[in-house]
Amino acid sequence: MAHWRSMTDRETLGSWDLVDAEGKPKDWTLEIARVERCKVQSREKPRGEHRPFVFFKGAGKPLVCNVTNAEAFSSMAGSEDTDRWIGLRVTLYQTPVKSKGGKVVPGIRVRPIKATCALETMTADVVEPDDAS
Repeated sequence: MAHWRSMTDRETLGSWDLVDAEGKPKDWTLEIARVERCKVQSREKPRGEHRPFVFFKGAGKPLVCNVTNAEAFSSMAGSEDTDRWIGLRVTLYQTPVKSKGGKVVPGIRVRPIKATCALETMTADVVEPDDAS
């Protein structure tokens, strides 16, 4: 059974997207195609704020990059320059995280892949580095 959030029109990755065909949590191994500065609106910030969006080959949606994941990407790439993140192969996974309100919720975190791990495709929509979204 699908998570109810997967049935909404969200344009960015959520933890509910990191599942297998049966709806069970699954780690996804992907390659960063590009990083763009995009605006995100929320209940807390209805006027919006700019955040890094990380686009992956083989994923139909980008990841809105939070500080924790940005620091992980920077560490793996050896640079805080987002241009150096392109081509980085990582694994996205679900894990419990503490929200700003202190509530524990499912979140997305990132770790380096093992050298023998193959890249995956989350959807039929492959986001290539030259695509403008």
